[in-house]
Amino acid sequence: MDSPSDASAEVKLSEDECVTLVMLATRGRVIYSSRGVPSARPTQISLIKGCILFLGDGDDAILEAARRHDVLSIQVDDATVEAPTWSVTVTGRCAFAEPELAPASLRDTSKPGATVLSLPLTLISGRRKII
Repeated sequence: MDSPSDASAEVKLSEDECVTLVMLATRGRVIYSSRGVPSARPTQISLIKGCILFLGDGDDAILEAARRHDVLSIQVDDATVEAPTWSVTVTGRCAFAEPELAPASLRDTSKPGATVLSLPLTLISGRRKII
């Protein structure tokens, strides 16, 4: 039996489109490796001066990755009925950031002892599903 054809298509987003979508996002997922196993964790984000700032709030693997300047990714996306689905992934070397760089919106949502981390927009790519 034939499967129904998918009338939707994916298009690659330009780097400028990706940056705009990341700039508008307030939440994403940090993607990292813990004991050799890929892991993802939701996090608050903010784009400041070409870097995504996010919170390391108790996950030792993420904090250790920042200490080692490991490569991590942050993924942001949106899937709503009213608009096409899009997804953007940013990859770069994680580092600790100065807490005062984080906007109040990020600091106000942090748990006590949370650490502000930074991920530069080293590699950025995205796709949008056209319905």
